[in-house]
Amino acid sequence: MCNKVNGGPRGWKDEHGGDKLWWVCGVQRSLTVSGMVERVALCCAGVCLEAKDMEEGLFRVSNLDEAASILLPQTPEKLKELMRYSFFKPAKGVPSFFLTDFIHVMCTDYVEEKRDLIRAILTERKMFNLPKITQPTLIIWGQQDQIFPVELGYRLKRHVGKSAQLVIIKNAGHAVNLEKPKEFVKHLKAFFYDSPSSPSSPTTWKDHFQFHINKVSS
Repeated sequence: MCNKVNGGPRGWKDEHGGDKLWWVCGVQRSLTVSGMVERVALCCAGVCLEAKDMEEGLFRVSNLDEAASILLPQTPEKLKELMRYSFFKPAKGVPSFFLTDFIHVMCTDYVEEKRDLIRAILTERKMFNLPKITQPTLIIWGQQDQIFPVELGYRLKRHVGKSAQLVIIKNAGHAVNLEKPKEFVKHLKAFFYDSPSSPSSPTTWKDHFQFHINKVSS
């Protein structure tokens, strides 16, 4: 998001230090403080999920407990499975000790709370309950996303309406920012920085944004 007060794109952390409320806070902030937020970017965000999607076979998993076992891996085998879901071309031959260390650092805090969140994510969810975003909105999706299928991107585009543009990046999965970083940043830059219709913003956040663009492009 482009925010006049804090000077640029940002996310929000929950009380456990994770980013599980990022899209919730982002959408709510863009709506309730619309005078402060100029533009919104969403990447592979399953905000348009509905309770019926699991029953109708939109996802490759059969139930939320199976999804939780993959999204919160506790063994190297499960982490490899998550990598297969997240990447169009997942890395091969990653040593088990590396995966074990990754799990220890990234996947062992507040596991039950995160499982509860995953189990509750589809509870009574309906599209008509989702607030509208009125700001110009960029939606980026990996064409081969197996966690949040690209249908959700088209659904989100329809929900937001004329103020949204949807970019589908080929040969990329859910981790599109890691698989196609230059293409990902190119679209962000065009939307936040280069667009003729972009409102004027402080040089500070533009310089900050350009710094990160240069790092990815180099």
